[in-house]
Amino acid sequence: MFRLTLLLLWTAKTYTFMVTADGNISKELFAGERFNRNAHPCFRTCTKDGTPMVCRYKFKLEWYQTLSKACFNCPYNPEDCLRIHCIPGDGNKRPVLVVNRQMPGPSIEVCLGDEIIVDVENRLMGESTSIHWHGYHQKASPYMDGVPFVTQCPIQPGTTFRYRFTAEQSGTHFWHSHTGVQRADGAFGAFIVRTPPEDNPHHVEYDYDLSSHVMIVLDWEPQILIEKFLLHHHSNGDNKADTLLVNGMGRFKNFSISNSTVFTPTARFVVKKGYRYRFRVINAEFMNCPIELSLDNHTITIISSDGNDLVPITAESVVTYAGERFDFVLNADQPTGLYWMRFRGLMDCDERFTSAHQAAVLQYKGMSNSDYPKNELHYHNTHKNGLEINSLNTAPGKRNSVSIVELQSLDVDWDPCLKDVPDYKFFISYDFYKIDNPHFHKSGLYGYADGNLIFSYSDTMHVQNVFYILNQ
Repeated sequence: MFRLTLLLLWTAKTYTFMVTADGNISKELFAGERFNRNAHPCFRTCTKDGTPMVCRYKFKLEWYQTLSKACFNCPYNPEDCLRIHCIPGDGNKRPVLVVNRQMPGPSIEVCLGDEIIVDVENRLMGESTSIHWHGYHQKASPYMDGVPFVTQCPIQPGTTFRYRFTAEQSGTHFWHSHTGVQRADGAFGAFIVRTPPEDNPHHVEYDYDLSSHVMIVLDWEPQILIEKFLLHHHSNGDNKADTLLVNGMGRFKNFSISNSTVFTPTARFVVKKGYRYRFRVINAEFMNCPIELSLDNHTITIISSDGNDLVPITAESVVTYAGERFDFVLNADQPTGLYWMRFRGLMDCDERFTSAHQAAVLQYKGMSNSDYPKNELHYHNTHKNGLEINSLNTAPGKRNSVSIVELQSLDVDWDPCLKDVPDYKFFISYDFYKIDNPHFHKSGLYGYADGNLIFSYSDTMHVQNVFYILNQ
């Protein structure tokens, strides 16, 4: 009985990060709750003379479920979809592997110079894990990089590992599991390091940089990724994403009620007319599915890529690839209303395969939280004509397109070896051919050329602007 009481007390414990009356930070860890990210005291206005803080977080990784009992009557009652621990996803019930029963997981948002402490508790039943800090260089702390068997031992089930490092690299990054396909099933979240306005070359470009305007986009399946992987490699299943999600939400499966159709909610981003907002876009996709983003009636001004400041450039749309981050400024200068933010899957997600697409709502303050734009949504109207940043398979110099190598950095402190005109250029050509991978095929029994099985095969790959430069 005594042991049972201790267990109940342990499982019922909630972690908070509290500021005491004398202004000190308690040693409790912050687990984070959805829609309450601002509760962490480390999310604050960064100042030049501010004292760095110690920012503690508790990550509990476990198997969970979309549309679980925490969702009550979602999607029939839209407010239920926004309850704590409710993950609506795309409307399909499926297992998810998440941190603190959230997807995306808790957002880490700190100031340059803060110390970050993240205790990761592995609650999986028989699988190890680790957390990688994508885009963050981990200078002087390589053992915190989160690559199992390279920078650390994997975090075994039932154990906890502490990540501890100082935020010395500003920008938009993200964290995700670096084990197996765990990231594809929901183990990811934002990691933002801000600077004081005096050290931010873009601070005059926008009025607000809000936590609620961090946007994580990804491809999504109705089943766990290991199932899709096995069907693809050992049977005739495909390797294409069915749909996309924005901040863990999206409309895909439809539900009927009172002779009408309802969906799980889309992500919603609120702005006030007359102000400029910094949005931070993180691409957490897993499949070969670049995602194109555009906004109805609005342009976007790109100011940063992968945490590095750029010369601002205004465009109609931007394409992001797996792991990339783009920051853009949106000027809320249109009539007060509701506007679609449209997301279109490319390559293995295009009209040849699944036509994967998604939308979010840009909501001007004063409009209803439950209404949606009236414009129709389908794959073919998610593309917006005009200048596009980082277009798919596009070389420099193409009209209405700016490739990634044409963007200009604000960092002028380049290594002198990186000349404007290289001494030599080496171009790489490549091709694809089918082979019997011994991990998945048995030549002579069930290989590509054996039997009457039809194996799904895609030769769609994306390599852009590939060349090596050698300086003497």
